[in-house]
Amino acid sequence: MKRKWNKVVAQVLICCLVVVSLQWFSISTPVNAEGSIEVQAGTANIPADTLRVHYQRADNSFDNMGLWLWGGVVSPSEAVGSWPLGATSFTEEQRTSYGAYVDIKLNDESNKVYFLVINKATGVKEADQKEVTLFTPEINEVWIKEGSDEVFLWEPVNLPENTIRIHYKKTDQNYSDWGLWLWDDVRTPSETVDSWPTGASAFSNSQVDRNGAYVDITLKENAEKISFLVINRTDGTKDGAERSFAMLDNYNQLFIKEGSPAVYTSPYVVETAESKVNHPEWSKDSTIYEVNVRQYTSEGTFKAFESHLPRLKELGVEILWFMPIHPISEEKRIETLGSYYAVADFKAVNPEFGTLEDFKDLVQKAHNMGFKVVLDWVANHTGWDNEWINNPGWYNTDDEGNIVSPNGWLDTADLNYKNADMRAAMLDAMKFWVTEADIDGYRADYAAGVPQDFWDTARKELDAIKPMYMLAEDDTQFNLLMEAFNSNYGWDLFYNIMIGIPSGDKGVKDIQAYIDRMKQLYPKGSYAMNFITNHDTNSWEGTTKEMFGESEKAMAALMFTLPGMPLIYSGQEAGLDKRLLFFEKDQIDWNDQSLKPLYEQFIRMKKENQALWNGSFGGEVKFLNSTDPRILAFEREMNGNKVISVINLSAENVETVINADGSAGSFHSYLANASFEFNQEQTFNLAPWEFNIFSNAAIENEGPTPSPTPDPSPGNTGNISVPGLGETEGVHTFNEDDLKKLSGDNVLIVKKDAKQILLPIQAVDLTGDKPIRIQFNKVSVELPAEILKAAQASASGQPADKTKISLKVVPVEQSEAENLLKSDNLTNTSIKMNGVMYDITLSIMIDNKEVNQLTTFTKPVTLTFTVEGQVNRDLSGVFFIENSNHIRYVGGNWNNSMISANVMHFSRYAVLEIDQTFSDVSAANWASPAIKSLAAKQIVNGTTKTRFEPDRSVSRAEFTAMLVRSLGIASTGSHTFKDVGKNDWFAEAVTAAAEAGIITGRGEGSFEPNKPITRQEMAVTLMRAYTFRSGDSQQSPAADHQFADQESISVWAQDAVKQGSAVGLFKGKNANKFEPQSLLIRSEAAQVIYTLLNN
Repeated sequence: MKRKWNKVVAQVLICCLVVVSLQWFSISTPVNAEGSIEVQAGTANIPADTLRVHYQRADNSFDNMGLWLWGGVVSPSEAVGSWPLGATSFTEEQRTSYGAYVDIKLNDESNKVYFLVINKATGVKEADQKEVTLFTPEINEVWIKEGSDEVFLWEPVNLPENTIRIHYKKTDQNYSDWGLWLWDDVRTPSETVDSWPTGASAFSNSQVDRNGAYVDITLKENAEKISFLVINRTDGTKDGAERSFAMLDNYNQLFIKEGSPAVYTSPYVVETAESKVNHPEWSKDSTIYEVNVRQYTSEGTFKAFESHLPRLKELGVEILWFMPIHPISEEKRIETLGSYYAVADFKAVNPEFGTLEDFKDLVQKAHNMGFKVVLDWVANHTGWDNEWINNPGWYNTDDEGNIVSPNGWLDTADLNYKNADMRAAMLDAMKFWVTEADIDGYRADYAAGVPQDFWDTARKELDAIKPMYMLAEDDTQFNLLMEAFNSNYGWDLFYNIMIGIPSGDKGVKDIQAYIDRMKQLYPKGSYAMNFITNHDTNSWEGTTKEMFGESEKAMAALMFTLPGMPLIYSGQEAGLDKRLLFFEKDQIDWNDQSLKPLYEQFIRMKKENQALWNGSFGGEVKFLNSTDPRILAFEREMNGNKVISVINLSAENVETVINADGSAGSFHSYLANASFEFNQEQTFNLAPWEFNIFSNAAIENEGPTPSPTPDPSPGNTGNISVPGLGETEGVHTFNEDDLKKLSGDNVLIVKKDAKQILLPIQAVDLTGDKPIRIQFNKVSVELPAEILKAAQASASGQPADKTKISLKVVPVEQSEAENLLKSDNLTNTSIKMNGVMYDITLSIMIDNKEVNQLTTFTKPVTLTFTVEGQVNRDLSGVFFIENSNHIRYVGGNWNNSMISANVMHFSRYAVLEIDQTFSDVSAANWASPAIKSLAAKQIVNGTTKTRFEPDRSVSRAEFTAMLVRSLGIASTGSHTFKDVGKNDWFAEAVTAAAEAGIITGRGEGSFEPNKPITRQEMAVTLMRAYTFRSGDSQQSPAADHQFADQESISVWAQDAVKQGSAVGLFKGKNANKFEPQSLLIRSEAAQVIYTLLNN
């Protein structure tokens, strides 16, 4: 069968720098200093549609070694045989001088191949799973080494230190008269060898591999740049102009081709073409802003969002990208509100947000203020109750004719783009929003999941209505940028570089390599969208503070100064410091506006400097030399406008000298808002993560100056002052002597009517490493020493006698509290407040003014409430009220009449008793108490607002999520299993459970999250959770009791079943049978978790 390849092959230049952009490939290419490399036997005879994998072992013994294969292969190993015998063997007959090899037949369904190197006799794996993306049909061989996770696209060799190998490929393959005329940082420049042209280093027909002839060049110590001409050593004929290469620290092999002026770092190259896409004039200098309507305001409506348009206009953004606004499917909905991306009707509006007329009014008002409106479009799939589901042939199906979900997104159904009627309907729906609502473009979700020809057609027909801007959520199919999309996602910059900078894993060289990648991957005129957060990364990866810490502002500077269109996500300008829930209401807190001046400055800077404009409208990057490798310095220039960026990519103070490389002169410093004379050799003393941006344009500082004016350091963007309570009867001030007198438990008793306490800023110096417990009337707050240290550090440099730590515990008015509890609109649910709701805040005060709130903590704060009167403890806990007015459970440990919970941020807290009823769970149901208790604590949810479906089976992911919520554990890493995507709703729970040792997966790196869990699997998982919760690694002794069907329990589950029954976690079913192979149902899941928590 003919293998299918993307059209990108004919259009896009793909160099080895692609290797850097794909995490599974090696960035460097170590090699053998053995003189010539013979052309491997059989290389030219690799069959069509075949990938040859070469494998090298130190002992050259390949007995029992093989590859366990899956992905785009004709014969996956699991179809050949069981583990590990189904692996494809390395044999004595298939050898080269490198080692052994196997040939793998490829299918036409995927261009990705996955494999593990294993010992077929023992099943022992060698290193981790490997992945190869065949981004061009030229790739038919890869090389791997024993014990290494790297996959090489060309044969790895080991060169002597300070040596670089240059390959030259000619059409006629005759190299006898050709060589390189060398200069710059080479040990032996050609002019010292002989006169022109005979002094050139000769290529030889005896030193040839599949990439042409090559010559090894010795470099000077600490070489920075090599320059050369390809010449005929006999008559001086040149093949092209002079070439130079300056990233010698990153690469030790280069590739050049006859007739091409470029220097490549991979043999797999094709020239980039000019994008044919129309770029609207208004997009040339724009910043895009992603609008999450649901979370933007307490109302979560279009009408409510309108009030923010003036603020966004002041911010300076121009393109408003609205996440999907369509109705969300009820069928298979995830959690309460569901995913925006499970569309029920492409031509309607989600009633949660308003009406079609409301949206049209919003678009008109936005247009009147100069905004452009882009709509998020989901073309790959629909929700399960979309009316299209009734059209035969419109969806992809399995062998039994059942409609399938794409990529494990179970709340969606996969559309079939081979169906012409479906295509026509999709295009008609896209036109609808342009003609009916006058939108200006689309952001295409999972753009690579839809055929390129559909997008090409759609762009032409949409542009015929009005000029469009199109953004592809993709960075793998660059052919999409040829005729359909203006830009794509900058996932490469974000995942492969930015998030590695704070730890020091990535730095200046990686950014230099990334810029080379961009030049060679992107069709001319197209560009990436740069970001440090968006709806995916915020909800599933973490907040900007979690990912970047103190480097956040430096990363923001990077996204505005590197080529590409910057993105600001909803709340980013307000220091969004929480992971917004994806399927529930979770309002953004707009109180902190400290980052707004910085982003206003960045956006204004981009518009005022043509060098920073998008795509071909802006200038290319020229890197400037820094004497310290931690400092990134680069210039962009367009039509005489120059912008120089200098960024400290480290957490250390750095002194460096930047060589202006001919660009010395008078500049404007944006951060200092002052003129700056940039010398040819300019010295900088930079604080950790400090950056400076200079423009040679005469810039006037437009707009209001923040008060106080921020100094040039990115660590200071001004403070927002708000009034404090002042010295009133509601304030209790503790002085240094009060703290010095503390002993034992460090308890401060607050006077009865006080709602605020003030502590000296140096409190932690007086109390040591022990926490301070502040006892108000009926609630106490225990502050760990780490939080007091953080408060002290945040006020560094302020006068100690005027600076205080403020803790407010303010009772919320009863009527207001009741209204807050009603606003969550919980169905069939009664809520009783036991005591008072408190609004708790921690802040720094200077001169009796609150200047900075401490909103989240690195260590938990313990809140303890005194509860009076009758209370159902089974249904009660400590809850906080989000800004969106949703109620969230945080815990609850009872000690007599007091209940405590550990919290990681302050908000409005109360002890609530919640009684939720489900229409299909009667009071007589055997599991009703467990279901009610866990539902009250938000450990289990209904399948709809009114139904629980107690007899429905439970998937492995669902049970894992229930356990994780019940244990209150969180993930510290990324997703663990190959079949758990980072955007899956259960990804964080599965990762947390894996890290805690509660789940282990099903082998070969898979978890099978959507498969129903059996009772014996439940037993094993539950016992691990029991061990985790008790902290006792010693398992309980097995009980003597034997179930009647004991022999049908798998060997691996027998101990867990015995131990779980012994400690009372679960019982058998009818006739003393455990029924290990039966599927666990939702009522059973609730009961065993309830028992675990009360054990």
